[in-house]
Amino acid sequence: MSWSALPDSHVYDALEQPSHFSGPSEDSKRVATFGTVDVWELSPSSVPEGAASWTRRACHPDDLEPGTTRIILAPYPNNESAKVLCALLKKLGIPSEFAAERPCSVTHSIGSREGQDGSITAWFHTLSKNVQKQGDKTTTVQNLVTRANDQSHGRRRPRNPSPAVPGTDETWTRAGYCLSVPSGSSRCPTLVCFGAPPNVVERLDIFRETCYPGSRVEAEIKAEPYALLDLVIYGSFGYIDERVWRMCDRVYPIEKRVLLDACRVPSPAATSQRNNFALLHNCSKQITHLRETVDGFLLLLNDLTEIVRTRRDTADNNNSEVHKMLLDSLRHRRSLFNNLRLRLTSLQRRVDNSVGLEFNLVTLQDSATMRRDASSMKIIAAITMVFLPTTAVASIVGSQMFTASFSEGVGEWEVEVTPLFGVLWAVAGPLTVLVIALSAGWNALVERRSRRRLTTADS
Repeated sequence: MSWSALPDSHVYDALEQPSHFSGPSEDSKRVATFGTVDVWELSPSSVPEGAASWTRRACHPDDLEPGTTRIILAPYPNNESAKVLCALLKKLGIPSEFAAERPCSVTHSIGSREGQDGSITAWFHTLSKNVQKQGDKTTTVQNLVTRANDQSHGRRRPRNPSPAVPGTDETWTRAGYCLSVPSGSSRCPTLVCFGAPPNVVERLDIFRETCYPGSRVEAEIKAEPYALLDLVIYGSFGYIDERVWRMCDRVYPIEKRVLLDACRVPSPAATSQRNNFALLHNCSKQITHLRETVDGFLLLLNDLTEIVRTRRDTADNNNSEVHKMLLDSLRHRRSLFNNLRLRLTSLQRRVDNSVGLEFNLVTLQDSATMRRDASSMKIIAAITMVFLPTTAVASIVGSQMFTASFSEGVGEWEVEVTPLFGVLWAVAGPLTVLVIALSAGWNALVERRSRRRLTTADS
C-alpha cells in the first residue's frame, strides 16, 4: 500500500520519539555503539555432519543476505538504536506502519501483507504488566516518576518525594515482532524480535535445537512461515502465566489477613484495615492490567487465525497439512489464554469478596462505636432525669417569684408569692403549646413530602 508508506526520515523520527513504555537499556546502547544486531542463522544444507546447525553473529543490517532462515534479537526501538533499527526495517522490507505505531504506544495490533510475488510481511506489538515476586523490594512512587522522566529524556521531576506504595510494580514489558519472507524458491523466513521477554527467547532456543537443515521442522517453517509467530505467542503465554501466578501469590496473604481480621477479637485496628484496602485496590488494578493483556492476546490470536485462514490455497498437499496443523496450534493457544482469562476472573472475584468483607468489618466496627456512644448518651440522659425535678424546683424557688422573710414575733419564716408567678404560667403555657404544635406540623409536612417523592419515583 504505497499511499500509507512513510518516508525514511519519518520512520527514523517515529523510532526515535520517546514512548510511554520504553526506555534506554544496555542492549540499545550496545546496538547504538557498534551498529550491529544479534543474528541467529540456520546453516546451509551443506554443513558438515556434527557441526552446529545455527550460527550466531553480530552484523549490520546492510550485511544481511537473502536465502537464509534467521532469527534476529534486537532491543525495542528508542532514540539510541533508532538509526540501526531503521536500516533493519528497510533491509527486510517491513512496512513503515510498524514504526508509526511505536510512539503512539499501540499494543496488541497486528498487520500482514502478502505480495503478488508470494512475499509475506507480518508484524505486531505486545504489552504486558510486570508483577513483583512475593518479597521483592517495595517500589516507591518517587522511583516510578523518576523512571518515567528518564524515559521522557530529562523532563522536570517533582520536588517532593511521594510515599511508598506497597507491592507496586509500575513497569511494563513491551515487545514488537516482525516476520519477513522474501519471494523466490528458497522462501527462507526472517523473524525479528524487538525487546522479546525471556520466555520468548527460551522458546526460540528450543526451536533452534529441533530445526536443522533438511529436518521436517525446517520444511514446515518454509511452508507456513506464520508458525514462527505461533512460537512467539506460545512463549508470551509462558511469560504472562508467570505474572498471573505471581498475582495469585500476592493476593493470597492479603485475603488470609482479611479473614483473620474477621475472626479476631477484639475488632481489628483501623490502620490494618486501611492497609488492607490499599493493597486490595492495588491488586485489583494490576489484575485489570493483566486482564487487558490477556484480552489483547486473544484479539491477536483471532486476527492471526483469520490471516492464516485467508491465505492463498496451494496445490501442495503437504502445505495444506501444515496449514491445518498451524490452525490447530493457534486454536490451542487461544484456549491457553482463555484459561488465563478464567483464572484472572476468579482472582478478581476473590479480591472483590475480600473488599466486601473488609468493608463489612469496618461497618461493624463503626456500629460498635455508635452503640458505645448511644450507651453513654443513655447514661447521661438518666442522670439528667434524676436531677431535673430538683433543678426545676430550685430554679423557681430561687427566683424573684417567691419572697421569704423571718418574723421575729412568731419566730418563723414567712413565704409569699409575688404576682410574677401568675405571669410565668400565663406566658409559659401558651408558648409550650405553640412549640409542640409547630413541631408536629413540621414533622407532618416532612412525611407528606417524602410520600409524594416516593409516589413520583414509582410512577
